[in-house]
Amino acid sequence: MKIKRLTSYFTILILIIFISFVYPQSLKATPEISADGAALLELDSGRIIYVKNPDKELPMASTTKVMTGLLALENEELDSKVTASKEASEVVGSSIYLQEDEELLMEEMLYGLILESGNDAAHAIAEHIAGDIQNFNRLMNEKARELGATSTKFQNPHGLPAKNHFTTAKDLLKITEEALTDPVFSRVVATKRKIIPGPDEEVRFRFLRNTNKLFGKYPGTDGVKTGWTEKAGRCLVFSASKDGTRLVGTLLNAPKMYEDASKILDWGFSEYNQVTLFEEGQHIEELQVDGNEKEKVRLITKDKVTLPLREREKSKISYILKPKENIEAPIYTEDYIGNLEVTIDGQKVSEVKLVAENDIEVKGFWNRILSFFGR
Repeated sequence: MKIKRLTSYFTILILIIFISFVYPQSLKATPEISADGAALLELDSGRIIYVKNPDKELPMASTTKVMTGLLALENEELDSKVTASKEASEVVGSSIYLQEDEELLMEEMLYGLILESGNDAAHAIAEHIAGDIQNFNRLMNEKARELGATSTKFQNPHGLPAKNHFTTAKDLLKITEEALTDPVFSRVVATKRKIIPGPDEEVRFRFLRNTNKLFGKYPGTDGVKTGWTEKAGRCLVFSASKDGTRLVGTLLNAPKMYEDASKILDWGFSEYNQVTLFEEGQHIEELQVDGNEKEKVRLITKDKVTLPLREREKSKISYILKPKENIEAPIYTEDYIGNLEVTIDGQKVSEVKLVAENDIEVKGFWNRILSFFGR
């Protein structure tokens, strides 16, 4: 038994005009910033609300360590012991001054990696996870492709200058968005200060301090990572929350990175408001079942949909119903039936799964005979 769509195969326009606003709109100009590449998204919805050269390939310096931290958390336990090799202890640049054969827990290495941007910690983590740097690079690049960050290439775990080591503002945002789904990563990048063990009895403790100065400059800052090399310039991945909205952004080669971050955060928080488009379980449409004209499956939203919207966008929202192919009875409550795509000015901004609200049974022999004769 097949389900007939109420309309044609892919696209059914349900509703064009969503809300008409009669009061004046106050719009701020998109901020001008110094960065070569930038992007800003609202974390819950994943909607990107600001870009500047989002696809321009640029070196990312130590913001590379967002990926290193993500892979560490995906592949190892926090209480596992990580041993620093001779090579790790000799990596140049920012460091937590690991000694050869020194052991730290993975969690302690992560704090060194993120707060002090320890290149030695990045090297030690990479060797621990993958055996050597080359294999870890392979893992980094595989993960980037998995996340859709296809304009990114990694050549090392720390971000020191290397040929073909680059990303884009948009790709780096995808990687960070994924990393922030891990509560441990979110906790580590939101930490301002941390004490971890030192290398010996003479230096018993390391006092780590987060290099992200946005913590002292912008209210609500809750992560994530700084970066700098002469080749890459100043780079920053940042995050801040206000009134239940969390914005996450990336800046590449940004001479005024903290000013840039503050500008686009101010703009994002003031220009966009959270609007609930659908509640969980909200009825959307009914589809008729093929061979059973008296029965229809009711489609409801699987999840609540909330989007950051500018005032002028609220009258430009459209919804497109996309039922899946070859839906056949029996259908049970909460079975996946299709998607509802949300667009603004023709551009997709969100999508929600649609599930069945009611059961549709397979007809028995006599019911099919009766249907054949139109009863």
